[in-house]
Amino acid sequence: MLLNARRIFTKSHKTELILLAIEDISKRKKLEKALLESREILKYTTYHDALTGLFNRAYYDEEMSRLGRDLSRSKPLSIISIDIDGLKIINDTLGHKMGDDLLISAAKIISMPFRKIDLIARVGGDEFCIILPRTDNQTVQSKKKEIIKLITKNNNENPLSKMKMSIGVATSQDQTEEDIYQIYQRADKNMYQCKNAHSNTHLE
Repeated sequence: MLLNARRIFTKSHKTELILLAIEDISKRKKLEKALLESREILKYTTYHDALTGLFNRAYYDEEMSRLGRDLSRSKPLSIISIDIDGLKIINDTLGHKMGDDLLISAAKIISMPFRKIDLIARVGGDEFCIILPRTDNQTVQSKKKEIIKLITKNNNENPLSKMKMSIGVATSQDQTEEDIYQIYQRADKNMYQCKNAHSNTHLE
């Protein structure tokens, strides 16, 4: 409830009136709250994957562009490229519900070893990418090993729904002028080498 009051004088200045205006602003407040919530929901859905809750390709592309404009501030910068092996076969043989469940489980596993400043995104149907600012090669290799351990733990606990990931990593090199997209390309190439070798380990 909003109360406004103001004093009004007649021309003779002898009579004073007080004008009161009462306005019910509860509806307006509710509308403002609903509008704010809808904006937050729109912002979330714009930048997050609906299935896994991770950041989506749109946010990943924006962050790649932002970080790439001044890569030196984030160096050493590492990137992990991950592909969920066999997702198409699962979708075709067991149904998309089973494939979706696998992606959700994979997203949880992928998210576990990382910091809040690390960007974890689902960039394609079965593709994930992680950007790690100020992370050297030794650390990113350790993070990769943590993911593999979590996959092994998951598969031991869920023998009927085992998952396999091909994982590639790359780290910025101070002696070169490569940009952030070239770092990603090296990580992605490494991931495909891993996939071709049918292994969860990173090829040196």
